[in-house]
Amino acid sequence: MSLNIGGMGCKVGQFIWDDIFIENGIQKDCTFKFSPELRHQGETLKTYFTETESGKYKPRTVFFDMDTDALEFVKSRGQTQFDDSSFLLGQQKVQELYSSGFYSNGPQYIEAVKEKIRKEVEQCENFNGFMMYSSINRGCGGGFSSLLSQVLTDDYPSAKKIGIHLYPNVVKSSNPLEFLNTVLAHDK
Repeated sequence: MSLNIGGMGCKVGQFIWDDIFIENGIQKDCTFKFSPELRHQGETLKTYFTETESGKYKPRTVFFDMDTDALEFVKSRGQTQFDDSSFLLGQQKVQELYSSGFYSNGPQYIEAVKEKIRKEVEQCENFNGFMMYSSINRGCGGGFSSLLSQVLTDDYPSAKKIGIHLYPNVVKSSNPLEFLNTVLAHDK
């Protein structure tokens, strides 16, 4: 199951899903198109997608951010594969502060995110774990993803958790908070 947290986590997740759709023969209308080049379609389809009663394939993913920009980016790319149940938007900015995502604003959204994740996990025939995409140098990507990772460890102790994180650029970053957020995210 894919978890796309924070602005960059949502954007990176979108690009990764673009490839997953192509590699598995899923069309823009969420239907499956058989192709001899896609040799192991049956196995990966069940890994990445839930088949609906109408024969469409819904991605096993959750997108969460506390700012509308990244979620609007994902929705505006012309992709129809994600339905509204894949998205959850917080209503408070975290001002690029780890502490805001982990301690103050993030905790008020954790139950809603957990509920979305629980619903996705229940639809899995053979749930194995999570792949979390985030930029740990920001407030939501660093603070909230750290909080979510702790909660997932408690709720799904045997699930594998793979984190794919973006780090600040040492040369180009002009915000010292990015490095502090990164250190704090690693501490959790």
